[in-house]
Amino acid sequence: MFGAVNSYGGRPTQTQLDRLNKVEKELASANASFQAIISKDLKSLNDKLRREKLDPIEILTKEKFDAQ
Repeated sequence: MFGAVNSYGGRPTQTQLDRLNKVEKELASANASFQAIISKDLKSLNDKLRREKLDPIEILTKEKFDAQ
């Protein structure tokens, strides 16, 4: 899809716009799943890691990522 949009000089087609809506919904669903994992499973996993004297898993923020 990116190649078709990137190399096309005109306005996006209706098919491309429809696909964009689908991709946005898929991304929102994936983000919701990720947030659920972070809020539920990551805490217990980090507790186990700390008990084993291992570093916990830290979620990398955009700011920290940009700073690297």
